Amino acid sequence: MIIVEGTDLTGKTTLAKRLAERLASDGYVYSHFTRLPSGFDYCGDYIARASRRIVQDRFHFSEWCYSAARGERESPLSAEKYRVVDGALRLLGAFTVVVITDPALLQERYEANKDREMFSLDVILRAQVTFEFHVETRSVDYDMVIRCDADHPWPSAQHDCDLILTAYNRRQNEHFSIRERGRNRFEEVL
Repeated sequence: MIIVEGTDLTGKTTLAKRLAERLASDGYVYSHFTRLPSGFDYCGDYIARASRRIVQDRFHFSEWCYSAARGERESPLSAEKYRVVDGALRLLGAFTVVVITDPALLQERYEANKDREMFSLDVILRAQVTFEFHVETRSVDYDMVIRCDADHPWPSAQHDCDLILTAYNRRQNEHFSIRERGRNRFEEVL
């Protein structure tokens, strides 16, 4: 599972779709969370939706950042639930990419698309600050950050996808090699 996180207007959806296209021959599909359904279980439902052959556009990290940006006193995804979901993702071998974009670019893009945006510019910018805080402090687990600015305004369909897929394949090889060694040791004990 590859998870692409970030605010609206960063290019994460296009990046996630390109990754899914590149991995389609291996059975990967694109999946996107816009708004969570009513009655969503912020622990069990995230874990149930985790799958090895998905490129996921927005997942639990986005919920945390957008809850804070919307001014919610407490996210329905508590810190404890977040860690449980994140642990399940790590056991699955999930790979998380965070796209961080310069606020000036976000503002410019918002002005051009504000009629189609789900959130106000203020919420998007506050969510961006929250993503940056967690990335800078390493207070959440992620694998790669793509930073977009005036010189690199969007994630690159070729270069950034290549970097992600190389790192993801390395992670998958390590993850399943470790699991196989553990299984062999377990069988030796039996």
